[in-house]
Amino acid sequence: MLRGMDGTSHAEPPKPFWKANDRGTVLSIHLTPRSSRSQVIGNVDGWLKVKVTAPPTDDEANDALLKFLAKRLRVAPSKLAIIKGHKSRNKAVLVSDADIDPEQLLS
Repeated sequence: MLRGMDGTSHAEPPKPFWKANDRGTVLSIHLTPRSSRSQVIGNVDGWLKVKVTAPPTDDEANDALLKFLAKRLRVAPSKLAIIKGHKSRNKAVLVSDADIDPEQLLS
């Protein structure tokens, strides 16, 4: 909590879950596989929490994540790539499209 000059408390703004760079936009994703449905949970401490129904075997959850994000961002799945965390729940996903609005994933 932050305190203003008047003594009232203010919630800190959430940390962004994305960063733009010269290659596109990198999303910080915390993935939960084998969920009852695929969905975005929200921004938690700078990580976009995403659940997918696929199991974490043979890259099924990673593939499901990329397809899910592509649909939500309205871009071709070929524009997305996992650049870090292939075998981890915490991932960095590069979106090679400068015209996206990562915040639309939260709506």
